[in-house]
Parts: sequence; C-alpha cells; structure tokens
Amino acid sequence: MSWTARFGLCAWLALVVANATSLEDALELVTKNVTGQFGTNFTLIEALVCKEDLCASKATETMKLLSDAHYMRAVYGYGIRTSPNVEARVNLSSMEMKLIRHEEPFIEDNPGAHWPPRLGTDL
Repeated sequence: MSWTARFGLCAWLALVVANATSLEDALELVTKNVTGQFGTNFTLIEALVCKEDLCASKATETMKLLSDAHYMRAVYGYGIRTSPNVEARVNLSSMEMKLIRHEEPFIEDNPGAHWPPRLGTDL
C-alpha cells in the first residue's frame, strides 16, 4: 500500500534547501519533488506568488517587485486533466514545502468535451 493511500489524500513533504535563488529554481525544485513523489504525468498548471503566507491574509503592503514574494502556491494537473492534482505550498525564504494531493478538480473542466468548445454545446 502506498504512503498516500495509508495517510489519505494528502502527502506532506518538509524540505529545506538553501540553494534555490530564483522563482525558476524554486519551481524546478518543486516540480522535481512533485514528479518524483506522484509521477511524471503531473505538469504545472498554475504558480502564484505572494508576500503573505499562503496569500490568505490581506497584505498591508502591495508587492512592488517580484523579489517581494515570500510564498508560492503551485498546482500540478495530471496530463490534460485537473483531477487528480497536487498543490505545492512553498515558503520561498526557507524552501520549506508541503505537497497535497487532491482528487477533486482544480477547475471545473470537462476533458471529454471538444476543444475548442463549440458555442452552446460543450459549455
């Protein structure tokens, strides 16, 4: 039985790496951990950076530069589908990561529909 099966839908990873010097380096490291733990079919869908922890609290100051970012949330989808997906929560200051696998779609997608959608039929 896999680790994720034993502990539910969430997979946790705490990793401290001091060598990530840019957002590209951070995304490369996160991608390596996601594909290593969950498989190579997971690809990056979205990456969001923010000043405050998990972008949840209202910032008292706006970010003026990309270097003001201290946290990142990245979401990886399975192939062309957004379910299952893996959410990565990253503290960019310490590169501490938490990886969470979700079974529900990241967005309400319909991978069986025609692409591009035909007006009035696939929407």
